[in-house]
Amino acid sequence: MRSQAAPRGNRKANTDSRGRQANQGDREAESESKRRSRVRTLGQRIPKAAELLAQKIASEIVAEALVPGERLPLESEMIEQYGVGRSTVREALRVLEVSGLITMRTGRNGGPMVGDAGPASLGRMVSLFMHANGVTLGEIIEARVLIEPALLRAALDSDDGTLARRAADLKRRSLESDLGSKQEYRLLTREFHEMIATASNNRPLALLGMALMFLTRLDHEMLSMEHRRKVMAEHDKILDAIIAGNRKKCEALMAVHMANFRASVIERQPQDMDRIINWRWT
Repeated sequence: MRSQAAPRGNRKANTDSRGRQANQGDREAESESKRRSRVRTLGQRIPKAAELLAQKIASEIVAEALVPGERLPLESEMIEQYGVGRSTVREALRVLEVSGLITMRTGRNGGPMVGDAGPASLGRMVSLFMHANGVTLGEIIEARVLIEPALLRAALDSDDGTLARRAADLKRRSLESDLGSKQEYRLLTREFHEMIATASNNRPLALLGMALMFLTRLDHEMLSMEHRRKVMAEHDKILDAIIAGNRKKCEALMAVHMANFRASVIERQPQDMDRIINWRWT
């Protein structure tokens, strides 16, 4: 699946390649017609050839453990490799790009590359379906209030000492931080919640929790220094309880922290609680 660097062919080679691609497109169209006819008789939704190709490319990215930024074969190479037409490859790549699994680099050395299929990518996809179903900001916040304490409980259940060490490191950096910097504040608050989510060892719930956090990102420029100090003080108390191994206190403090999060949003943005969330790209 990895891209193989190759010299540009001469004009004759390019012409021959275009001819092969045209023939492949014809064969593909005929094969696609037969396949759709068979599936139609079963009363099933008929997956398009591009969808099947997108699934195949995604499976190969996972199977080969390709990392974000790694180059994939060029469009012309995929046409040869998979025996499909140019339009099918392009549509498959668009599906994968919208899903966040790949990115398309433009320019002379452009082409498809493995994307970062993390919580932000999931959040973008989730936001589309939440928007289409009329889900409000208030409902997303309520989901976070339920999910994040559950993530903490799971993290405490499965902790082998790693969580306490990570909490101690985050507490140290938090004490050294400059809360006047919105970048530092944003980084520390995100790391706090991501630390708990990833320590849960429940990847589906962790991804969902972090995706919802992406959807409820606040404008930190609107937050006063007093508010930032209050949030960081709450984080520090939870970190201290994790380090001390005080499970009961951890859970109680996390419940209070998330309730305060809900209350702070209602106080600052009461008009937005019933607003249907937008489909987010950034």
